[in-house]
Amino acid sequence: MRAFYILCLLFFCASAKAQFGYDYAPSKWTTFLTPGSNGSVNTAGAPNSITITGSDGASATNMDVDYTITALATGVLSFSWSYHTNDTDEAPQYDIAGVLVNGTFTQLTDDTPGNINQTGSFSTSVTAGNTIGFRLRAIDNVFGNATFTISNFTSPTTTLPVELLSFTVQKQNAAVHLTWSTASETDFSHFVVEHSADAINFSSLRIVKAAGQNGQYNLVDEHPFSGTNFYRIKMVDNDRSVDYSKTVAIKMESIRQFIISPNPATDQFMVHVNTSSVFTERVSITNMAGVIVAEQNIFLIEGINHHRLNIASLAKGIYIIKLQTSGVCAQLIKQ
Repeated sequence: MRAFYILCLLFFCASAKAQFGYDYAPSKWTTFLTPGSNGSVNTAGAPNSITITGSDGASATNMDVDYTITALATGVLSFSWSYHTNDTDEAPQYDIAGVLVNGTFTQLTDDTPGNINQTGSFSTSVTAGNTIGFRLRAIDNVFGNATFTISNFTSPTTTLPVELLSFTVQKQNAAVHLTWSTASETDFSHFVVEHSADAINFSSLRIVKAAGQNGQYNLVDEHPFSGTNFYRIKMVDNDRSVDYSKTVAIKMESIRQFIISPNPATDQFMVHVNTSSVFTERVSITNMAGVIVAEQNIFLIEGINHHRLNIASLAKGIYIIKLQTSGVCAQLIKQ
């Protein structure tokens, strides 16, 4: 009887740590929306399940809703899933869903027309430090969204003798100020602050020794990337076991000035950009219905840049000119 009780207790403890709880609680995940997406993630069903709702904003195509976290150990990732599309054409191929492992998207849903309700299961091996999660993509972003529900989620985990209470980043002029705090650090070695431009490929920014007690830590990244910067903390125990914090993001503007001329314009106009860094920017032209009617990449160098864009084929009207990477925009009148 005692053996049966212990077996039940062990089963309960293992089950309790599965799904969206403990090391994989919703507060530790990162939600990323493609700019322009109006999708969302509902975690009210946690720890049993989470539901991703796709975008349906009619302003652009390939709008993603990503829900990701760092795998804490090497082992097997597995889950069950259910899917429903509200597309008026009953076309699941326009709202696809699947799994993300270290930046690689694997579609799980079937594109067969009319197959609006689907279910399945998935499992794969992952390595500690991999970015894992889920994606719901709106191919056309119109005619109805879709929902993607994940349940029976399990992923390899470790437990370290350190409790991370908070981890935040904020702008400090042209730098990024990182702060984090711990509640305990028993037999704990050090932190590795990691930095990424895509939330997939991380590199070490700084190693910080443990304080040996409840700690408050500060770090300044004086050379952040242009655009969105992603940070996470790798926590290393004395026995070399590791754990990872939630990934946090901050967008750093590199555009000092953005002007278009002439305005109004007829067949062409100039984009004048003063930037503090070197990068490729994507310029989009959007009509008042929210539809991108033209796009062009421009290469920017530090200082003042001038680029000519042709709009001879566009109808007369008002357009929004946007630098997609930097997020700045201006209004143009086409005569």
